[in-house]
Amino acid sequence: MCYMIPFESETGISAEKGNLMCPPYKDSNFLTTVTREKEFFYAGKIYNEDESSNFIFNFDINRSVGIVKKNYLNQVIQTLILSLKWLNLDAHFVASFENRKFVYFVFRETAIEALNCDSNEIFSRVARICKNDNGSKQVFLTFVKARIVCFLPGQNSLYYNEVIAAKFINGRLYALFKISHSSINEFALCVFSEEEINSAFEGNFLRQYKENMLWQSITSKEARMQFNCEEQNIESQEFVQDNFLLAEKEIKPLTESPLIVEKFFNFTHIDVISSTTFNNQRVDTILLLTRYNTLKRYVLQDQIESKICMISERQLPINENDFVLTMKANARLNSIVIGTIKEVIKLSIADCEKYTKKYECLHSHDPFCGWSVKSEKCKPFNEVHIKEWEQVNEFKCKVPNKKWSNWKECNETSARTKNYCLCRHEICYSEECLNKAREIQK
Repeated sequence: MCYMIPFESETGISAEKGNLMCPPYKDSNFLTTVTREKEFFYAGKIYNEDESSNFIFNFDINRSVGIVKKNYLNQVIQTLILSLKWLNLDAHFVASFENRKFVYFVFRETAIEALNCDSNEIFSRVARICKNDNGSKQVFLTFVKARIVCFLPGQNSLYYNEVIAAKFINGRLYALFKISHSSINEFALCVFSEEEINSAFEGNFLRQYKENMLWQSITSKEARMQFNCEEQNIESQEFVQDNFLLAEKEIKPLTESPLIVEKFFNFTHIDVISSTTFNNQRVDTILLLTRYNTLKRYVLQDQIESKICMISERQLPINENDFVLTMKANARLNSIVIGTIKEVIKLSIADCEKYTKKYECLHSHDPFCGWSVKSEKCKPFNEVHIKEWEQVNEFKCKVPNKKWSNWKECNETSARTKNYCLCRHEICYSEECLNKAREIQK
């Protein structure tokens, strides 16, 4: 069943059968999003008349009463079902985001353009649809997709082909990738600009004239205009949408190499939050969760050079037979909420109390922590008055004269189980570092 609760009222809640509207099983891959204009989008697996496929559809909530009327299918605009050129049968969606003109979907699928080479290679994609797309015969007219790549440069570049999670914030897309090869367990984090994403759709397109023929690069002014949401006659629009689904240009990262490469952790979830330090320095905090519930927190401290460093690492108190479904962070509240199959866990982003000395606190380079002059303790920004809070003037990545402490219990996170996180942090071990600490403490 599918339920809809109106935005403005608690009354008028209605339910309909979820055929062609929601996933058939709880473990089916799908995602949903509601735009600022109250357009509802669904992307994922559907089952209908014993056939399975992936598709994207949308309808305008403003035109609907309750969930949608009995004739809601007449209001839906969608991708063409059972067409591998639109979305392959194994398409797996990981994220969506929007701006003023477009809605975007991040996913991976078997590359239809690589099948001519007898290859079942997985490519990662970004698909884009105009918000003003009214469709034709209930099919989108502005759906277009491009390959998004994350790789280690070199003579034989190593490509991380499978996107597994992504987050869009402040004009940047942070995306986690893994290598497709089953014998290699390696992950990478790449960051992409909104401008680079959109530029992929401003160039040439790939077109396959007949099945089993090689895809050819085609220049089409009409296609570029149409995919940029400019009105054209309906015959031209239908021709473009049938033939120019795939952009030729790849979407490449902002940086020459990935921000993070990890060989020993299986990452599953990502969230990114943006905050401003005491000295008005903007930093992005990146939260990565592993399959075995280790939460690693990184800070991107130089927006231009994209310098990144790990700030903290926690082992979350989640049972082996439980499974994380979602992770969301809130910078203003200094909190992370993690939803599992069995419970909801809330914990602070920063565990500032682990820094017992002023030097450790100020040089933790944690944008959420500072030294409270009044209490003489390391405190998060939301627990003290700003005039009583100290931070370093400039945030820098860790120095080599430190090492990681042993694991110890820290924040209580579960009122039901009374379990505790395990945390560790950087400590001084060289004489130079210890001398600086002594100077701060004087």
